[in-house]
Amino acid sequence: TSLQGPENTAKRREKMRQAVFQRFGFEEMAQRALAQYWSKRTPAEKKEFTTLFGELLERSYINKIESYTGEQTIRYVNETIDKDYASVRTEIVVKRDANVEVEYKLLRRDGNWQIYDIVIEGVSLVNNYRTQFHNIVSQESYEALVKKLKVKLEQERAAVSPSKG
Repeated sequence: TSLQGPENTAKRREKMRQAVFQRFGFEEMAQRALAQYWSKRTPAEKKEFTTLFGELLERSYINKIESYTGEQTIRYVNETIDKDYASVRTEIVVKRDANVEVEYKLLRRDGNWQIYDIVIEGVSLVNNYRTQFHNIVSQESYEALVKKLKVKLEQERAAVSPSKG
């Protein structure tokens, strides 16, 4: 059964969520993206930021992967493991001669492997966010960053499911 077309976007995203996001270490990713500002946050702030960042990352990742083609074939390339770190390289087969390389970086915590970064075509999502977050926090404030994240997510939610009326 095909999962192409707008009516199947939710189904396709749910399949992706089940397959990939259970492995995402959102707290680890949030901590790496916030970098030196993480330790200054309270437990409640860390939890809120992890939730916001997790949704942002999930939407960003899905949009990026979906932008390549409606229905992807993902091919496993190889993996490397070095103690508690691993890398899994995959390719999204777009056309016969143009594949998109996606590398998942994993960390073993308490016996479980968690993704702590995704590198798409050589660009690290976490490093990209770290640079953006650093600029906002250093020029404005942590509170300004949280506000910007909330506004961005509200806009994206509204774009996906416009209100009726």
